[in-house]
Amino acid sequence: KNVMLSDGVPMLIDMDTLSVGDPVFDFAGLITAYELYNDDDHDNAMKFMGIPWELSRSVWKSLLTYYLDSPDADTLAAAMDKVRVVGNLRFLNLVYAQHIGDEHLRMIRTEHAIRNLAELLPRVKDLRLATL
Repeated sequence: KNVMLSDGVPMLIDMDTLSVGDPVFDFAGLITAYELYNDDDHDNAMKFMGIPWELSRSVWKSLLTYYLDSPDADTLAAAMDKVRVVGNLRFLNLVYAQHIGDEHLRMIRTEHAIRNLAELLPRVKDLRLATL
């Protein structure tokens, strides 16, 4: 519930956890909320943020695209990979170490995050968005 519409344009509010440093960490938090929690529970976006799952995915991709100033497809894909690596690590901590969600869903989410990381890591040379 940190996205409000103003004249039809999504606006982020209450961004007190954003910090100075490489933005990959900020985007990792965003992808966790807007994509990763919703992949295995499509009702999560509506319960947590009050928006449908499809809109949460669209908002997430639009945020990164806008931040990168409408990059070409390869640059956007490289940025997505970096954010997904950090996001999946953050997600594992939230889901597994902090025991968020029921046991069955935690196991599914853990397996998916590990599978995502195994796919992503061979493609990612560093985790800094600043290197794009």
